[in-house]
Amino acid sequence: MGNYLRLGPRQRRFYRRLRQALALEGAKALTELSLEELAAYYRRIEAELLPHWDAPIVNDFFAMIFYGLLRRLTARWCEDADGQLAHALLGGRAGAIRCGTGAALTGAGGDRRP
Repeated sequence: MGNYLRLGPRQRRFYRRLRQALALEGAKALTELSLEELAAYYRRIEAELLPHWDAPIVNDFFAMIFYGLLRRLTARWCEDADGQLAHALLGGRAGAIRCGTGAALTGAGGDRRP
């Protein structure tokens, strides 16, 4: 639970480090760098970011947990056995919600789809 509560500040620190690591000295474009400069730039970014890759790992862990929870709840409440509704909800497609009204979900009659 503590990791979840600290995720926001951890993400902000990560993005601050990312912006700093990706900054090019002298504001050169990547296309202007030689192969040696590109390799050095890559090694610098790798050295600065990999030791602090905790925010993406923790974020991915919670994304998997909450996606699993969403799949179980849509399967139970909306009869979404194949997971298409859960996927559509996360994909942000318009018109994806097909659960129906609360009355239909509680068995008060009528079709379960709006």
